[in-house]
Amino acid sequence: FSKIRALDTELKQIPFFNLQQIKIKSHSITMLTQDDVQINVGGIENLQNKFLKLKHFLGFYRKKLLSTEYIDIRQPNRVIIKSINHES
Repeated sequence: FSKIRALDTELKQIPFFNLQQIKIKSHSITMLTQDDVQINVGGIENLQNKFLKLKHFLGFYRKKLLSTEYIDIRQPNRVIIKSINHES
């Protein structure tokens, strides 16, 4: 339950962030937004820092979220983004 409480606390810090699913495994957390963007959180360590990075990223790039396949916040001080490849 401590992982769920920690996630709940951090998610409350990000307004208008709508999740469809949260997967909690023994050493990793993955979230899926309602827009089908996967967010790789990694382990519970440094959760506050990870969500702070995510909050700042969403503050700047929320409009680009629909063209994003996944966001990876597992690494310290980094946000890795993979855009959807729109080939015609």
